[in-house]
This record gives sequence, structure tokens and C-alpha cells, in this order.
Amino acid sequence: MKKRLYIIALFLCLIGISTSSNAQSDSLRLVWENENLLDSARFNALDEYYELYVHVMPDSVLLTLDYYYDLAIRKKAVRQIYRAKLRKGNIYRNQRKPEGALSNYKLARAAAQKLNNSRLEAIVIGNLGNIHLDQNEYFEAIQSYNEAKNIFIKENDFDGEGRMLIAIGAIKVLSH
Repeated sequence: MKKRLYIIALFLCLIGISTSSNAQSDSLRLVWENENLLDSARFNALDEYYELYVHVMPDSVLLTLDYYYDLAIRKKAVRQIYRAKLRKGNIYRNQRKPEGALSNYKLARAAAQKLNNSRLEAIVIGNLGNIHLDQNEYFEAIQSYNEAKNIFIKENDFDGEGRMLIAIGAIKVLSH
């Protein structure tokens, strides 16, 4: 008897969590689709949706990133174009779809160059290194990581430099 009550209580909790998640998703959608709101509020809602669902519903997030990108194009928001393409590339990389990742990283890099922001470009270059690493192309990965590291050094970005040094060190461990 206790076991049945426990199962019923667990089931009701799961339904409540699912309903709450759907309500949050719907409320965020209402914000980003509302053209009467400030663009920053709309992008913030899209950012929040990304953070909440990128790991649990990546395909849904990919569709949302298409909307994000289209909105950024309409608003001529180059930083948001960069963000949409970088995030899409990351999802494709995690899904082991290197072609999709590479095409999105290429567009993110172009946006970073248009912004004249070498730090953002270095982030993309580091991600290109990750693609090479995933494909066991160690030499190309090290080249990308070194290129990104050198940019981070010029920009005094010690965190970025450290991430690239760790990535290079990891390759040296993998290749032995």
C-alpha cells in the first residue's frame, strides 16, 4: 500500500514538474515573440530559453536559435548574430555533426570580424580546434588552439589563454 502511494506521489510530482517546465517555456516564447517589447528583453528571453534547455532539448533550442538569428538579422544586431551562430555550432558539435558546427562557426567568426572583436574570434578559433580534436586531427587542433591562445595573450585574457593551454596539454596526453 505504501509503495502504491509512493508511486502515485512520484507520478504527480513528475506531472507538476513537466507542467511547470512547459509553462516557463511558453512564457518565454510569449516574450521573444512580442514585437512591442524592447529588443533586449526579447533577446534575454531567448538567452534564458537557451540556458534552460540546451542540454535537455537541443533540437528545440536549434529551432529557437534560428528565430534568434533571424531577429538579429532584422535588427542588425551583429553581436547577437555571433551568439546565435556560435551556440548553434556548439550544439552541432555536441551532437557529433561537424559539418553543421563548422558552417555555423564560420558565420560566427565572420560576425566577430565585423565587430572587430578579436577575443570573440579567438573563441571561435578555439572551437574549431575542438572540431579537429573530435576528428583526431591533433596537429590541426594544436594549430587552432595556438592561434586562439596568441590572440588571448594580446587581449590580456588570461582565462582564454589558460583554456587554450589546457586544451594543448590534453592533446599531448591523448597522443601518448
